[in-house]
Amino acid sequence: MLVNISLGALAVVFGALGSHLSIQSIDLNSLNSFEIAQKYHMFHVVVVLIEGLMIDIGFRDLFIKISMVLFLLGVFCFCGSLYSLFFFRVDYLDFLTPVGGFFFLTGWVAFFSAFVTREKIV
Repeated sequence: MLVNISLGALAVVFGALGSHLSIQSIDLNSLNSFEIAQKYHMFHVVVVLIEGLMIDIGFRDLFIKISMVLFLLGVFCFCGSLYSLFFFRVDYLDFLTPVGGFFFLTGWVAFFSAFVTREKIV
C-alpha cells in the first residue's frame, strides 16, 4: 500500500509540474500524451487502493494481488514512458507504452478473475 500511496502523490507532483511548464515549448501531441498518462496513472492508483481494501474484507487475494502488481507495472511502463517523453523528450522508451498497456489489460483480466472465483456467501 505504501508504494501505491507514493505513486498517488507522484501523480499529483507530475500533474503540478506539467501544468506549470511553458505552453509555448510543448507541442500538442506531447500535451495530449501527458494528459493520458495522468488519467491512467491516477485512475489505476485509485483502483489499486480499492483492491487493497477488498483484500481486507475477505476477497480471495491471489487474483487481486496479481492485478495490483500488473496495474503498478502498467503505471511504471505506460505512464512512465509517456512522462519521460513529455518531461525529458526521451523517445527511446516508447516501446514501454504498449507493454504498459498490456499490463493494464491483463491486470483487469486478473481483477475480473477475482470476482469470478470468489466464494459466494449465502
